[in-house]
Amino acid sequence: MYELPGRPAGTGCVAGFVTFCGFVYHACGGSQERWFACILKKKSRIHYPEAFVLTKKELVLKAAHAAADKKAEDIKVFDLHGLSSVTDYFVICTGSTDIHVKAIRDEVHKQLKEQGVRPWHVEGMSAANWVLMDYVDFVVHIFQPETREFYSLERLWGDAKIETISEEYDDAS
Repeated sequence: MYELPGRPAGTGCVAGFVTFCGFVYHACGGSQERWFACILKKKSRIHYPEAFVLTKKELVLKAAHAAADKKAEDIKVFDLHGLSSVTDYFVICTGSTDIHVKAIRDEVHKQLKEQGVRPWHVEGMSAANWVLMDYVDFVVHIFQPETREFYSLERLWGDAKIETISEEYDDAS
């Protein structure tokens, strides 16, 4: 077991590789809270065998806090379990200008890439009125204020559990 700095003893990674559908995956053993076998990740996307694999919810919060690091406004996490078969979570936030939206996008991408997670698809990078980063299990929406108001995803997904993320969060967590 690899022990990871800043993590309690026993939460490291048991390095193992599994073959599934012709692809080689890195399997990280751990508690059931970290999903069965802590999610199977393609070996090619994990740069460090000792990488700690986060749960979906932890990755969603990581994306939200990355947006907060770049001063995104009105950050909300929508839990879409039971409401959508497309994804489990939305992270919705606002950037004031196109440059601000791009900076938020870059920070979210950087921090999730450090966790070995890359988007499946990204849209809207040229105009930057609305950038959509699709990570399959969750989608990050970064809007400019007028576009966010026009599409009003909060109203469309009003039945979802909504968690508001403060721009001032505890960085130590």
